[in-house]
Amino acid sequence: MLENPVKNIKHKERSALFPNVFPNTLSTIIFYVLTYGMLFMELNVIFRRRKGAEKKDRGSLRVMLITIFLAFFVMNFLLRNGFGLLPHNYHWISYIGFAIVIAGLTFRWYSIAVLGKYFTGVVMIQEGHKIIKKGPYKILRHPSYTGGIIAFLGVAIATNDWITLLVFLIALWVSYGYRMIIEEPALIEQFGDEYRNYQKETWRIVPFVY
Repeated sequence: MLENPVKNIKHKERSALFPNVFPNTLSTIIFYVLTYGMLFMELNVIFRRRKGAEKKDRGSLRVMLITIFLAFFVMNFLLRNGFGLLPHNYHWISYIGFAIVIAGLTFRWYSIAVLGKYFTGVVMIQEGHKIIKKGPYKILRHPSYTGGIIAFLGVAIATNDWITLLVFLIALWVSYGYRMIIEEPALIEQFGDEYRNYQKETWRIVPFVY
């Protein structure tokens, strides 16, 4: 029985090329489709514009875009140079990452669908704006962020690279953290005690934690 020649390639040699970070061609294709398909969908949805809306974003969208794209840039650099990669006998972790990406995107898009016309890519108050308290919003104030964070962490896990995971954790903390710092005061300004009471009844992004 012939041995798989890929298994005989040294870890450093395999990790020097981005496509060869993954155990086979199929997993490489899945990674690219999920990652860049996700980025395309995200860019499409976050640039939605609503008529009659009062913008209160204070640069949070810009911060989010810069930090996320920097994270992807660093990820590409790390993978092409083999920094932080786990040994290839752990390549099964990539498939766990793919599953996490799909789960995160599913939850994010479900949350966006529940929010409906009130979802926008920037922080703004729309005409007739109201607080949605159904579906995931019964428990979480920002479930679409929860889904986005899960999906991005899934991408990092799929790379099989611990430095990439750390970079994504920092980028997500900065981008989503700043967004919520801007968004919640804007909602308090608009809805007053109604939103303050909603804050007391719910968690931001992680049930029973935060």
